[in-house]
Amino acid sequence: MSSIRVGRIKFDRAFVSGWSQRYANTANEQELLTMVGPAVALRGYYTMNELAKVGEWKWPRISGRLTQNSAHDVEDITRMALAATERIQHRALGLLRGVGDQVATALLTVWAPDRHTILDFPAVDALDALHRLKGLPETPPQHEAGHLPEYLAYLEFCRGVSRRVGVGLGDLDRALWQWSKEGMPY
Repeated sequence: MSSIRVGRIKFDRAFVSGWSQRYANTANEQELLTMVGPAVALRGYYTMNELAKVGEWKWPRISGRLTQNSAHDVEDITRMALAATERIQHRALGLLRGVGDQVATALLTVWAPDRHTILDFPAVDALDALHRLKGLPETPPQHEAGHLPEYLAYLEFCRGVSRRVGVGLGDLDRALWQWSKEGMPY
């Protein structure tokens, strides 16, 4: 097991801006955020094709499991989930085959990027490291090693950090993901 050096890092708007700009948006991701998300928001549910696109973007290995859902189930479950209270939205999406917390939060983020963020290991690991390096005064949500924190706690934490730093949730997520991907240098 490797250890991370403990020191100081300046986590501010410039950090987030710099690392989020290094993040390579794919054409698929751009389409999801500029076309699919607004269409879902207007319609109020995902189609089978849109679910497959988000799944392919977030976790390509699950595409076979996603196709086990019927078009009616995708429409009904996503319609119910998007209309539900925030407290249960990601859980309701988990009724779909192949949709765990990571894909559910990607679906929510594509649908409402100003209100949701993606829960995944690189971003969680980056937040934990930033806290250890004394770059984050806030303590990230607790979780067991090898597990992700509870989504609502993570979402509220990210919202608070993004407000304090003065950035959007998407920029925060991209910065954390990219910093983690590049080995969390400081």
